[in-house]
Amino acid sequence: MSSFQAKNQLQDDGEVDLLTEITLFSHKALPNHKVKQSKHVDKKPSHHVSSKKPSQKKQTLTVKSTGYTANDPGCIGITKTGLNLKENPNAKVIAVDPSIIPLGTKVYVPGYGTAIAADTGGAIDGHHIDILFNEKSDALNWGVKEITVTIL
Repeated sequence: MSSFQAKNQLQDDGEVDLLTEITLFSHKALPNHKVKQSKHVDKKPSHHVSSKKPSQKKQTLTVKSTGYTANDPGCIGITKTGLNLKENPNAKVIAVDPSIIPLGTKVYVPGYGTAIAADTGGAIDGHHIDILFNEKSDALNWGVKEITVTIL
């Protein structure tokens, strides 16, 4: 983790904080990054009952959605959580009202994909999200849509 943080100009502490997670999440593929798989052998008797909780139903929210870019007027290119959008142009980020969707939350946005709630905005209030796009034309093409997002 330390080498990934250093390579991406993040605090090199070996810990996975929100900025590291956002940066890691925004990389579709990490070159030369290998994950070791390990097998866990349960040495408990076979009559042991798993304490694994059943999967919970994911929460959905209907929101107004708009698009923005890191270069829009009023946007300094750094999210509320400190992510530099100009240095991380492939980051999948949404701006949210943190009282509705907490910062750091992973959200599935139909037509966009999985994003992290890493920003806020002056016009973002209540059930409204602003979706980060690299190109102004993509943000404009998105327009204003009412969509149902899934909190992951």
